[in-house]
Amino acid sequence: MARIDAENYEAEYEEETYDLQSSFKNGVIERICEIGYEDDKDDISKVTDFVCAKFKEHSISIRKKDEDRTRIDIKNWLSGGAPNDSEQSRPNVYKLCFALEMNVEQTRAFFLKKYLCRPFNFKKTDEAVYYFCLNTGRNYDKALELIEKVEVLPCTSTAENIETRLIEIPLSEITTEEDFLSYMKNHRYDKNEQHQTVVKEIESLIEECKELAGVKKDAALLREILGYDERKVIVFDEEKGEEKAFGISKSKLPEAIKTNFPRAINFSQIKNREATDDTYRKMLVILCFFKYYISLKNAILKSDISEKHMDLSEYFDEFEITLDQLLEKCGYVQVYWRNPFDRFILLCAKQQNPLEELKWLLQTYYLDVADEMQ
Repeated sequence: MARIDAENYEAEYEEETYDLQSSFKNGVIERICEIGYEDDKDDISKVTDFVCAKFKEHSISIRKKDEDRTRIDIKNWLSGGAPNDSEQSRPNVYKLCFALEMNVEQTRAFFLKKYLCRPFNFKKTDEAVYYFCLNTGRNYDKALELIEKVEVLPCTSTAENIETRLIEIPLSEITTEEDFLSYMKNHRYDKNEQHQTVVKEIESLIEECKELAGVKKDAALLREILGYDERKVIVFDEEKGEEKAFGISKSKLPEAIKTNFPRAINFSQIKNREATDDTYRKMLVILCFFKYYISLKNAILKSDISEKHMDLSEYFDEFEITLDQLLEKCGYVQVYWRNPFDRFILLCAKQQNPLEELKWLLQTYYLDVADEMQ
């Protein structure tokens, strides 16, 4: 398959993808139309009024009992600042789902397709409670009450170390508060017991990829995958008369791609269980991508086929299956073409030389931008 034309990459990329801002806003508007909104969908002020009224109706506020700040936050979400996938933002998105009267499946779909994030980390107390309440028709006030009751329970070091995605099975069958609290008493996880599967997989992939790349350090591996060392991407600040770092956040890549894009600092964050879900997932994807195609490339070269005549695009379907299986094992949503980062990697995987394609795109939309500023 021919390399994507640089001038047409945006069109190729945007053909079927969302950016987080528009997908989140559209998801909110679609939902409020289902529950009674009949006014102008393009009037953000009126949409905000309706959403705020729902928050008030259900006695929910983003900032504690501060309706004015709640309105400001909601309007920001709808007009240009969709919440990121962080420890601080995720609870607010659950509040939105409760306020807009979603059930558990609607909430799951909203997280996956509109918020572009994994729903329900069942090893986190609040998210397990949200799941139970949404699944059984309980409101947000009840969720807060249950969170208080569960949080006084000790974290049980003897809790079964099962994959997060499998916890949903017993939780989905619980209908009473008594049974739910009994379950949580024996299934409370501390920070070190969360993200165990994904951290284990990432650490394993790092070691395998370092061996394949012939490097010993994590930062050197990332340089091999991406084609640059972010610490050395420097531009001159004419206003201050000094050099400054030029991170990938300043590149011309779409916001949803460059947010939490794999960086060397992520390795320690992941090891210490301090990364966001988006960071874990993007690192998992990029490492799987590298391992798959460097292994495939090495195997083909051993068969006396030159790199010039090698076409790895025909292995795309197999790579997608491999990546899907890994993501599912770690409790993440499988690859989704409308997720901007997924589409970015999948477009690379469809090219003749996926590894070089990734480096080329980063050169075009990041490194060349830095060079232009010199």
